[in-house]
Amino acid sequence: MAQRLLAGALDVPVAVGSLAGEGGAWGIAVLASYLAHAERSELGRYLDECVFPENDAVVIAPDERDAAGFASYLERYQAGLAIEAAAVAAMTPRP
Repeated sequence: MAQRLLAGALDVPVAVGSLAGEGGAWGIAVLASYLAHAERSELGRYLDECVFPENDAVVIAPDERDAAGFASYLERYQAGLAIEAAAVAAMTPRP
């Protein structure tokens, strides 16, 4: 669901691999392994060839309704910023 919402919010396809849930210590271990091999490869190439040799990513294209809904939300949010600024100004003590 998060992948779909991100694709709609950014209005671009979003790819997520099967190891996307991994992170933290695993990610640091991958980075440490790369640093041990850094002189032989750039990071993107190292990840593609050594860490993720099989491209098992699932790509979700943005849904038109999600993208339109997010654009509408942003318009309303930006319009509301003036209300927030007015509220702050009204609550700010004047000398």
